[in-house]
Amino acid sequence: MKPIPIKSPGRNKLEKSYGEYLAQLKRLGEIIDFRYEPLSLRIGHSAWYKPDFLVIKEDCFEFHETKGHMREAAFVRLKACATKYPWFRFLLIKDPTGKGQWNVKEIKAE
Repeated sequence: MKPIPIKSPGRNKLEKSYGEYLAQLKRLGEIIDFRYEPLSLRIGHSAWYKPDFLVIKEDCFEFHETKGHMREAAFVRLKACATKYPWFRFLLIKDPTGKGQWNVKEIKAE
């Protein structure tokens, strides 16, 4: 696959930092690859969700959503996707310290 630039336009500081972290995981062989905002998932009529990162692992595809602050509507969309697309893993990524100390929470289908 064609590599993506870490500092592509449109990314906020948290997304850039997490993209650099994913690039490091790729170099170490812990993930196969990743993409920034590669697609949108339909969750209802005129309702879409665009995950921050698609992460490709040996055994699964994951969607990683980075948030400094999670609004209720964003969480509802993330939960709806986890319910509608149970064959993917959805992870909420936070960095409360701003120092690359990632808190990871899996969002599961209900």
